[in-house]
This record gives sequence, structure tokens and C-alpha cells, in this order.
Amino acid sequence: MLIETNEIQGMLVNKKVEYIPDPVIGDTAIKVHEKENLSVQEDVGEFDADTVSINYFSSIVSLANAKFNKALNDGASVTDAYTAVFVDTVIPWKLKDNTVTTISIEKLVVVLENAMNGVATIVGATDA
Repeated sequence: MLIETNEIQGMLVNKKVEYIPDPVIGDTAIKVHEKENLSVQEDVGEFDADTVSINYFSSIVSLANAKFNKALNDGASVTDAYTAVFVDTVIPWKLKDNTVTTISIEKLVVVLENAMNGVATIVGATDA
């Protein structure tokens, strides 16, 4: 929720808007805890799959999509562009146990999908 306050300083009114998260109570508190401690397993290790990690995954995938589109625009075939961007591009990533590994963008997409499926299961948005 947004809280708006006015602070008077002499003849000036300083308007402040502050975001305060809604209180977490009951079942919602349990779901928030489960979501923030979610992890997913991929062949290179166990990945954090909390909200922040999902945002990082999404950012990397968005950047890869932009590079894929650029490669297509530059004349690469779909297969060559996909291989170059999603298969051959590997990035370092810190796993849940704080060890660092490398992972291809293609596998990171799988991690993101599994993380989103995990969230959907926690909030009851699937039949699983």
C-alpha cells in the first residue's frame, strides 16, 4: 500500500510517498516463506528460485532473446542464432550452496521454467 504524508518545512510542504508492504498473515505468510525458500535442481546443481533469483533469470533470458533477435536481423539462420545465443553462451552462476558453476542460457531457461512452476504450485495455480 502507498502512504502519502505531507511534511511542513517553513513555508514549503514536502510531499512524501512511501510504499509499505501489506501485512503477511495466516496462510499467506506460509506461502511467502515457501516462495522465498524455493529451490530447483538442474544437472549442474541446486539453484535458488526465490523472487529475486527469478528476476535475475528473467533478465538474463530477456537479454538472450534480444541477442537472438539481433543475430537473426544480422542474417544468421534460426539454428545458428539459437545455437550461438542459447547453447554456446555459458555464464557463471552461484548455486544455492554458494558454489559457482557455469550454465548455458538454454539450461537457465529450464531453471526459470521450473522455478515458475514451483511458485505456481505453492500459490495453488496448478493442478499439481
